[in-house]
Amino acid sequence: MSVRVEDSHLVAQMLCHTSCLLEAPLSFVWQKNGVNIKYGPKVEVTLSPGDYITCAAEQEQHISISPPLYVLKRPSVSLSHAGDILEGRPLTLTCDIDNFDNSSATVDYCWSNKKNVFSDDEVLSKGRQLVFKSFKSSDSAEYWCTVENQLGKKTSEPVRIDVQRMSWRTINIIRLFCSAVVVVGILIILTLEFRTTTSPSSTEDPNELVQLAEQLDDGDYDDIDAEDTL
Repeated sequence: MSVRVEDSHLVAQMLCHTSCLLEAPLSFVWQKNGVNIKYGPKVEVTLSPGDYITCAAEQEQHISISPPLYVLKRPSVSLSHAGDILEGRPLTLTCDIDNFDNSSATVDYCWSNKKNVFSDDEVLSKGRQLVFKSFKSSDSAEYWCTVENQLGKKTSEPVRIDVQRMSWRTINIIRLFCSAVVVVGILIILTLEFRTTTSPSSTEDPNELVQLAEQLDDGDYDDIDAEDTL
């Protein structure tokens, strides 16, 4: 396959073939964005960013279709969550391409970063996502991804990611809140214990207590013998 650029468009010359040894002859058909454009093993086609091309090989009633080959658009970097990036929290960066089928297309992803203007670019890893289990202050940098296939490569705009550390004021507010929660919890427990210890026993009969009080009031001590006194 050969590729050249004309007026910001790609002009590609491609050959469709198979590695299988088959006795029966094959027929080939090329499709651009799902539409037949050429029959035969070779094709020259003009492609714009976002276009894709496939080749189908047919033998009798069996058809084999190649993975789609895209003219890549410039990718972008998205973060797993918006807002401040707190130190120690997980973070995932994803390399996105508009209107691109990641499930079937063949493309290579590469992540790079640059700490500051005095440091060199650093290649980090391959794959569509860059995962941090715990993002640290030392990870603060500009990040970008590069996508590449047989028709060329594109690089995203760099995204600056800096860790936001908690201020002492925020930490003190959190500590004060936790202390207040503990104090309220202790007060609730003490209140419940107080109510439990001061509540009358359910086994005592209120009428018996009233009768006993009346007997004592009337000086009814007939049943008490002298022997019972000390």
